[in-house]
Amino acid sequence: LLLYQDREYDEAMAALAEILERVAVQSEIASRVADSLDAQLMAVSARAAFELPTENMEAYEVYLSAVRRMNDLPIGEEAIVHSTVVEGLERAIALDPGFADAHAGLAAMLLLKTWLGESDPAERAQARAALAQAERLAPKRLEVLKARALLLYQDREYDEAMAALAE
Repeated sequence: LLLYQDREYDEAMAALAEILERVAVQSEIASRVADSLDAQLMAVSARAAFELPTENMEAYEVYLSAVRRMNDLPIGEEAIVHSTVVEGLERAIALDPGFADAHAGLAAMLLLKTWLGESDPAERAQARAALAQAERLAPKRLEVLKARALLLYQDREYDEAMAALAE
């Protein structure tokens, strides 16, 4: 009886070792697949993060200069800065009409002027047109989504503005 139990125990241990070996092999395969997928996803993310929004370097430089001026609005000189920022963004668009971020930046700048009470209805219409063009070109670009959210916020559509930023 003791011999029978030892043999049964040995068979059970051999079966368990085989199962553990299979699990180890499956775990190794799963780990390699996960590493491969992770590497592919990281490559896509990195490519998207470093992808320039335009191939026209002059348009991009003009755009960056306008965005810097927009981000550094000096108090008391907003009207002067607004007009130079708008001119810069319009120039970037003239250099590359397919530059969605420049269209979105123009929309945001004109909406900001409206918000500060320095705009007329024609500029608000121009902002809507610039945003519509940006959305046609690249609806999921961050700058486009931010401009859309700003417009919705100004229109007091707060939930929709938050939803636009969540995209």
